[in-house]
Amino acid sequence: MLNVNGEPIPAWRFPAVSITSVADANSATAEREVVNAFARYCELVRSYVRTIMHDPAGAEDVTQEAFLRYLQELREGRPIHNAKAWLFRAAHNLALNRRRDDARLSPLEDPARYSGTAPKPSPLEESTRQRLREALQHLSPQEQRCIELRAEGLLYREIAQRLGIRISSVSNYMERGIGKLRQAVNT
Repeated sequence: MLNVNGEPIPAWRFPAVSITSVADANSATAEREVVNAFARYCELVRSYVRTIMHDPAGAEDVTQEAFLRYLQELREGRPIHNAKAWLFRAAHNLALNRRRDDARLSPLEDPARYSGTAPKPSPLEESTRQRLREALQHLSPQEQRCIELRAEGLLYREIAQRLGIRISSVSNYMERGIGKLRQAVNT
């Protein structure tokens, strides 16, 4: 590099600045900001998340995740002008996502399944189940198979493909079979 007179500038005039030292400085600054934000807002964010999730352990996880994401944003050099607002928005979104994911994973879970004791069915429920089992035996093989596959979660289109029949036939078998079952259970 040349100065105004065309002479080279001595290397001692430029301090050595490496990319790693700049990254380390940014990281240290980001960590200080997160520590300060954590001291100021952690309990507020955690309380807010608890009201959304109704799960103290989950709220703790979400709160920590929000602060980790805040640190990541700062380390990547993204400016955040209002730490409190950013943290609350991040925690809010994380809590809603966690709640949604938890609902998807266990919508039909029965706590009795995990305790090892299933609740005993009432006499009316047992009688209805018995009539249903008997009625299933009186359905045609096609009606039985269509209802079984539908109970497994297959769509009419998938049932038709598996059985090698038309979708309209599946619909007819299902309609007739369900009608027979309904009639047997309600009598």
